[in-house]
Amino acid sequence: MGKGFAPSCANIYISKLDRLAIQRGGDYLKAYFRFIDIFAIWSGALQQLQIFQDYLNSHYLNLPGIHITFTIKSRVTEFLDTLVYTVINPHDPTVKIIKTSVYFKPTYTHQLLRASSFHPTHTTRGIRKS
Repeated sequence: MGKGFAPSCANIYISKLDRLAIQRGGDYLKAYFRFIDIFAIWSGALQQLQIFQDYLNSHYLNLPGIHITFTIKSRVTEFLDTLVYTVINPHDPTVKIIKTSVYFKPTYTHQLLRASSFHPTHTTRGIRKS
């Protein structure tokens, strides 16, 4: 998986992108979170979002391996192991509420390793740590 300091180096390397995105997003960028991937909520038009993406990529042409691509979804999206979706506020139908639930990837089989199995004991103890 790499060295222990790799996430800190990546955060330093990408911190300029975070600042540019937050500054350039203005009133359209309603939320911006980064943990491995970037999760953002955009309230502007799709054409404005494309301009925003082009702007971010234009600042990273000289950094190898960095290219920003957006996956655009309007109601439900997966972010890491979280399903993020909107619902209409029952008290004010003009307002949407953001909700979350656990997202299971299609490859997840819901299988468990029982402590009573014939695996070495350090295997089952290690599951609790991870």
